[in-house]
Amino acid sequence: MNTLLYRCLTLGLAALASFAVASPKTEVLLEHYGDALQEQNAEALSSLFAPDAEVRLLLEQPGAEPLAITLTEDEHLQQLRALWRFSEEATYSLSDVTHSAGADVHRVQFTQTERYRLFGQTLHRDGRVRMRVRVTPGGLLITGIEALISER
Repeated sequence: MNTLLYRCLTLGLAALASFAVASPKTEVLLEHYGDALQEQNAEALSSLFAPDAEVRLLLEQPGAEPLAITLTEDEHLQQLRALWRFSEEATYSLSDVTHSAGADVHRVQFTQTERYRLFGQTLHRDGRVRMRVRVTPGGLLITGIEALISER
């Protein structure tokens, strides 16, 4: 019984150590992600994504059925570039961040608030985002984003 308890405690401490080591790196990645959005820097944003990354969005719009969209990283960046080109103003904020870390994959959840001034109208979006991050020899790369986005 003591051996089992020891193993459980050891595994629990190893998991906590993994979380503690991974969180700062994940926080830096998320900081770069937020900065790239705020600066409207598609190249910087692209550098954070794995080549095979996928973005899945569920858009909830007032008075309409939810719209599910799946995009490649290139398609996602193309949408952002178009939005940035035609918007008079775009601001982003990230909050309520939680992390979990595995050996090869980290998961980050956060709230992403967006505000745009587009064609004379102000649009507000709140998104609950789940991000998958792969640990690579070169650093962390985003492999997937799933987001539930509500317009208000």
